[in-house]
Amino acid sequence: MRVLIDPGHGGPDPGAIGPKGTHEASVAWDYAKMLYVQLRADDHDPMMSRSSNEDPSQSLRVRRANEFDAELAISCHCNGYHLPTAHGAEVLYWHSSTRSQALATRILAGLEEMFPWLKMRGVKPRHHGGRGSRFLRDTKMPAVIVEPMFITHPVEEVELSSIATQESIAAALAAALS
Repeated sequence: MRVLIDPGHGGPDPGAIGPKGTHEASVAWDYAKMLYVQLRADDHDPMMSRSSNEDPSQSLRVRRANEFDAELAISCHCNGYHLPTAHGAEVLYWHSSTRSQALATRILAGLEEMFPWLKMRGVKPRHHGGRGSRFLRDTKMPAVIVEPMFITHPVEEVELSSIATQESIAAALAAALS
C-alpha cells in the first residue's frame, strides 16, 4: 500500500508547545519516522511529505500526496489547547468521506488498545475552514489527522517525549493499516 505520512508543522513552525518546552513538530516528526520504518518493514510503500527542517504549505502537502498517488494519507500531530487540563486522543477526518471516517475509527481503536489509560475523545469530522480542512478535503485518497495526545497537558507531554510512547503510537497506526 502507498501511504503518505505527513509530519505536522516543521521548519520555523513548532506547532503547539508543551509546558516543558516540547515542540509538537519534533514529536510528530519522530513518530512519523517510526511509522515510516514500520510500514517499510511491513512491505508498504510510504513517503514522507516533508523533510525534518521544512514546513510545506497545506497545498504542497496535498500535492505531494496526490502526486505520490497514495492510497491513504496520515497527518501526524499532537494536540494543543490553552487549558492544560485538555487531554486524550482524537482523529480528524473530512465530514463527507466514509472511507476516511472508517480509517479514523480504526486508528482510534488502535490507540485505545495501545493506551488503555488514555481518554478517547473520538473521531471528529472536519468541515470547510476547520483545522486541517484543506489536507483532509483536497487529498484524493482517504486522509486523517492523528492527534494521539495533548502536548499541552503536563502528563501527556512527558509521555509524548518518550521514545517508547512514540514507538507505540507508530505501531498503533501501522496496525490500523493492516
